[in-house]
Amino acid sequence: MKYLIWMLAVTATILAGCDVEKTSEKSSLEPEASVSTEGNPDSGKTLSDTCAECHGSDALMGQPDVPFIAGQQRDYLISALRAYKEGARDHDVMTSVVTTLGDSDLVDLAAYYNSLSVTWGDSSAPSAQQEKASTKKLLKAGISASRVCATCHGADGNSVRSGTPSLAGLEPSYLKSAFKSYFSGGRKDGIMVNFKHAVDEEQVEQLAAYFSSQEREKARFAADGNATAGKKRTSTCTGCHGIDGNSVNPTMPSLAGQNAEYLTKAMTAYRDGRRKDVMMNEAVASFTDKAIANVAAYYATQTPRRITENNGAKRFDPVADGAKIGATCNGCHGVDGTSQLAGIPNLAGLHPVYFIAATESYKSGLRPDETMKSMVSFLSETDIEEVSLYYATHEPRPAQTPRKGDAASGKEIGSGCSGCHGEGGNSTKADTPTLAGQDATYLSSAIRAYASGERDHNEMKNAVNELSADDVLNVAAWYATQTPRKVDVRLPEAPDVLAKKCDKCHGERGYSSDESKPRLAGQRETYLVKALNTYQRGERTHSAMHAMADILSAVEINAIAAYYAKQ
Repeated sequence: MKYLIWMLAVTATILAGCDVEKTSEKSSLEPEASVSTEGNPDSGKTLSDTCAECHGSDALMGQPDVPFIAGQQRDYLISALRAYKEGARDHDVMTSVVTTLGDSDLVDLAAYYNSLSVTWGDSSAPSAQQEKASTKKLLKAGISASRVCATCHGADGNSVRSGTPSLAGLEPSYLKSAFKSYFSGGRKDGIMVNFKHAVDEEQVEQLAAYFSSQEREKARFAADGNATAGKKRTSTCTGCHGIDGNSVNPTMPSLAGQNAEYLTKAMTAYRDGRRKDVMMNEAVASFTDKAIANVAAYYATQTPRRITENNGAKRFDPVADGAKIGATCNGCHGVDGTSQLAGIPNLAGLHPVYFIAATESYKSGLRPDETMKSMVSFLSETDIEEVSLYYATHEPRPAQTPRKGDAASGKEIGSGCSGCHGEGGNSTKADTPTLAGQDATYLSSAIRAYASGERDHNEMKNAVNELSADDVLNVAAWYATQTPRKVDVRLPEAPDVLAKKCDKCHGERGYSSDESKPRLAGQRETYLVKALNTYQRGERTHSAMHAMADILSAVEINAIAAYYAKQ
């Protein structure tokens, strides 16, 4: 995620580092003179009980973020164990395990694990088997728990009563929140509230898992409205619920194929304030009864798809992936991130470093905005990075919004901001936003938030603290009239490209033939991600690995980990 470093020409340095340093973490711990260089696997086996809790009794079926070590390179295992013992690798559990062992014990342990017969393959298999068994158990319990729901919602979650929603195919995150809202009284429903004491937390998990696994059918009941007319009124809905009602946000329900009468009841309740949700209340506030019926008819006639189907076949295209996630943002921030709503900022042309930091601030609550927090709460680190790349690669345009204030008067004030935000508001600093062409109303509110301390940033507070109300409007208007420039960012490299660099040390496709270098082929994906992150942060001291990992983005780290795990 270090885009600042990305923009430097470091490739040659990295490759040179790999060529020069061909060793794993070096240990200053000298082997005992009498220690066999081969080790005794039988002796190692007697010591392995303390390792089984994390790595598994077979050194395969361990915890998902712990590497499986059966069949791993012997010399690498020895050097790793020594590094943990002397503190070159910082890991409390590992250090406590090996601290009482002599060097001969470490060699024997390594020899034992190296000797285990294992077909080196897809390391996702052990965790996948465990996950499959767990899911099967959850679904079986969900089938049993769902019997009480079948009378209204259908045995498979496809509604058998007009006015009752289909649950099939809805994401678990949304289903769980909906169940809890009914049970807590947040959503008023005389029937659903009766289940408050009949369904516990565990059964909510089971129901959500079961219904989400079922295929959604198109609504079985006729719709009263005009679907064609309804489509024209869905512009305020697409940002959350998807272009055709198929949501890409697991916390937002898909509307495609949903029961029209239920949709009508729900929208009416939001419009009239009987259901409380700021975004929904505002979205349908101007809808007439006829408009609601038409929108309900449109969504009821759409073909439902799962989020995984929306994403299509998995391939490495982070910008395209970001575009799909960004569809949930465009409803407010405008097509391709150019705002058409006063008070809503442009996203197009923002540098990924700034975009990621801002999004994480909304997600954590550091920037207090409940709407934004709910919209980004489901996004992973890689999701956020992909969205940032999508908007950064777009040609930015000035916001299509009205502005107050006198731009000419604001120019002089803006000149004092150029040190950070660049001439004309086009920032040259990755962690500082471009203000050129930004929505003036948003800029005004942001400036006031910095001045009041609502946004915590000492430099910004000091810079704007003395501005009058007119000054704020004027400088915001001036920046809004400036022409934004596209930022220069490095796009992530595909995993097969990155692998060519890694294979120089770890062998083709990660099949190391060097006893001192660990095999990556088939290693657990979660562990590989964690290991690369520790090298990137310098928590593992290895100059070549740090240089390799230091410039990798989160997208690249996850992609290369997935690549090797599948070898």
